[in-house]
Amino acid sequence: MTVWQQNFGQAIGQFLQTKTNLIYESDEDIWNSMISLNDKDKRGLWISVAQLLDIPKKQAHDYYHNTWQKKFYDSFSPYKEQMKQQLIENLNTMNVPEAIQCVIKQLQNMYNQKRFYTHEMYQVLYGIAKKIKKVDDESFMIKQIPESDSRENFEYKLSIYDVIAYQMCINYNLM
Repeated sequence: MTVWQQNFGQAIGQFLQTKTNLIYESDEDIWNSMISLNDKDKRGLWISVAQLLDIPKKQAHDYYHNTWQKKFYDSFSPYKEQMKQQLIENLNTMNVPEAIQCVIKQLQNMYNQKRFYTHEMYQVLYGIAKKIKKVDDESFMIKQIPESDSRENFEYKLSIYDVIAYQMCINYNLM
């Protein structure tokens, strides 16, 4: 971790201090204040942070959104397979944006004690949705790139009944 990355939270804290007149004790306090600030009060944030850390403003912005703030969210990785199966099920009756929104709401309701990074969930689900196409009323084609180094595409044909059976096995802890 570079020096500017180590001081990133403090730089945001200094900017916020000029807006709120509060002193922040931790990165989490800074983050909580940051997410409660309205857009008007955030104006000039990335310019200020970039100047304090001597980095480009785009780098400050991207680091915040892609790295720094993620430490305050719970990982949804353990639920990715569940999200994928729910997405496939939802696509029977919904368009892609509705199906994705429904999956996210369902996961948040199921695990309401967790704090998931919704933006990243949308990105992952849209990536999955791009690989799914409906073949007919009862099946989907899923294009999947294997986790190995191979770049070949594989296609799996699943009947909706396979998906429902799989989901039931998960729900009843049969797997």
